[in-house]
Amino acid sequence: MNKTRFRLACAALAISFCSTAIADAVDAGNPDGNHSATQAQGADASGKPADTAGQPAATANVDAAGQPGSGASKRDVAKPARAKKLARKKAARKARKERKKAAKARRAAEAAKKEEARKAAASGAAPSSRKSSTTSGKGGTGKNATAGRPRVIQSAKIAAPGPRVIGMKAVTECRLQFLLPSAVAERSRDLVLADRPTGNVLALKITDVDAPAGGFLSGSKGITVEGRLSEGARVTGTFTAKETSMGAVDSCGMLEKAVAELARDIEVWLEHPSMNSKLGDAR
Repeated sequence: MNKTRFRLACAALAISFCSTAIADAVDAGNPDGNHSATQAQGADASGKPADTAGQPAATANVDAAGQPGSGASKRDVAKPARAKKLARKKAARKARKERKKAAKARRAAEAAKKEEARKAAASGAAPSSRKSSTTSGKGGTGKNATAGRPRVIQSAKIAAPGPRVIGMKAVTECRLQFLLPSAVAERSRDLVLADRPTGNVLALKITDVDAPAGGFLSGSKGITVEGRLSEGARVTGTFTAKETSMGAVDSCGMLEKAVAELARDIEVWLEHPSMNSKLGDAR
């Protein structure tokens, strides 16, 4: 054998050995032997994997309408609750309107009653709603002719301050001279306000106002009032009334509540007036 043939034989042997080693390496990396084919079959025309097994959550959370199932259930639960809430609000608005309507009708009736009493007091006749049909004799004269006449009481629109009133600054700032007669007139159905009261007259006089500065920090605020009920020159009843309150933040608010309590006391007293009566905290 010459050198040329020897070299060719060695080259052929080396090529055979390398081919065998490469085949073994490929087989070790792909035991099934068809890795490339599997990858080729798993890709679609766009080059993306066709397998959707890795996305079960996305498909499971979408319902037939194309909306997430959990979100749809939450909306379904929220709709009845929202409807109930709207119904409650609507009912509350309706109730408020009914209350306002009733209050307006009540105020109108009270205003009409007061106007009727005021006209009756001015003309000297009894209101039609309270006229008495009791008569005696041919001309309707006698004791019973005046027994059924209602008692119409007049009061000045401005309460007079006493000569030694304490707390006159609070009287002016809180307009107690105007507030007191108005509150009494609102409470009492027999009392009407007049510029120049005549006949049965209730005279109100503010004698003391306990209202130290500082609002609620300085404690309760109070007001003392004297009243005199007279018919002409004859005095039929007198009283001294006092009320205190802490039901507000500022002094005027407390005094307004005290005046409201005084009006309630005076209303009860007017039903059965007497001499030297003590009302409220003056007892």
